[in-house]
Amino acid sequence: MRQSLLLPLALTLAGCASAPAPSGGGGGNVAQASAAAGAMRLDPTARYWFDPAVPLGHPSMDSLRNSNGSPRITDPALYDRFWRELAPVILLRVSDARIRINPNFVAALMAKESGYDPRATSSVPANGVTQMTHIADLDLRLIARDSPSWHWMYDEVNGWPRNPLVHDSLARKSRTDSLLANGTLTPRTEYLFDPKLNIAASVYWLRLLGSVWTQDVWPGVYGTMARNKLNGGRPISEQDLLALVTVSYNQGHPYVADLVSRYGRDWTGHLNEESSDYLERIVTYTGIFQRAASGR
Repeated sequence: MRQSLLLPLALTLAGCASAPAPSGGGGGNVAQASAAAGAMRLDPTARYWFDPAVPLGHPSMDSLRNSNGSPRITDPALYDRFWRELAPVILLRVSDARIRINPNFVAALMAKESGYDPRATSSVPANGVTQMTHIADLDLRLIARDSPSWHWMYDEVNGWPRNPLVHDSLARKSRTDSLLANGTLTPRTEYLFDPKLNIAASVYWLRLLGSVWTQDVWPGVYGTMARNKLNGGRPISEQDLLALVTVSYNQGHPYVADLVSRYGRDWTGHLNEESSDYLERIVTYTGIFQRAASGR
């Protein structure tokens, strides 16, 4: 693995998008949640891995709510478009034998990140329906290039169109919004605004984050520590993996590793406010999608 990939990436992936209004804050609030939040009861039925017995559910739009009870999805047209055009893309991507992650988890994450808006932007900056960042995009390409286990995805990922004004250190929401408004950024010139490619990137990244915590990527760095701290050296549970991947997507895996190393099983009780809400919402939404799949 390239040395550069071992550097902390605190903003590996973004938090909430600018549209619709985020429910958990968009700027990385570092105020620590109460340690009592470590006892937050996350839906134990929510899964990270693909289960053919739990297909992608179709809950009512109204069932997806922010933590304050307000609707998460405010545009019915976006939700309709998701089911018409994007849900099949999720199912195609996650059904790949090399991926096999829960489509309900991916759909839940998209609800939280952007409310299914393919033109969403945020101040991180992060872009598109899954709110990928240019940092995560670079990391994804480097891992795919340098890791034998993931090299199969490199040609596809590296071939997607990228506008340098979105993928440089000076990228800002204001500039991206202007480029969208004047037509410089389109699905043909920037893959982050092609919802089908944006979903593909997110699915790949979610799967790679799973490998970060199960020791396939960065062997012995994160996976061993997580097993020791969370389960006495034994393999971590699927619920623990779901939480680790979810918060890593929001704040970066170095942030998660620091909390797990310091607090062990109580690590979620020391999340910042944004990530605490982010974790709770996505696990909750995942359960809602799953229950809709079984008609409950």
